[in-house]
Amino acid sequence: MSTLRHGLALTGLLILTLLLPGQAPAQGDDPVIRGYTQANERMHQGMSFALSGDADQDFLRGMIPHHQGAIDMARVVLEHGKDPKIKKLAREIIKAQEKEIAQMKAWLAKKPAPKPRGQTAPPAGHGAQH
Repeated sequence: MSTLRHGLALTGLLILTLLLPGQAPAQGDDPVIRGYTQANERMHQGMSFALSGDADQDFLRGMIPHHQGAIDMARVVLEHGKDPKIKKLAREIIKAQEKEIAQMKAWLAKKPAPKPRGQTAPPAGHGAQH
């Protein structure tokens, strides 16, 4: 499985873990839960933007915070995780996602800013797809 697929699988698993009620202490009591919750909230906030109708730009504008969310969650693993294989995977995800974010930002920097034409992208449906 590619590093990107591993990252997406890990991201989906982590999001599902956050959504399961009663499985862990409250967010304020556990630094891992707090870290994942904050990463998830930042990612969804970043993915909520006015759509322009330009498929390329809208895709990249949504994927940048999505990839940053994977990086943020991987950093929680590096800080609190115990399994060396998962920590290695987290480092690989950070490296791959940072490279892809740089590529996306470089492409967007060469284009004029899109004019919002549609509704705000709905981040709530994101977690159900992974």
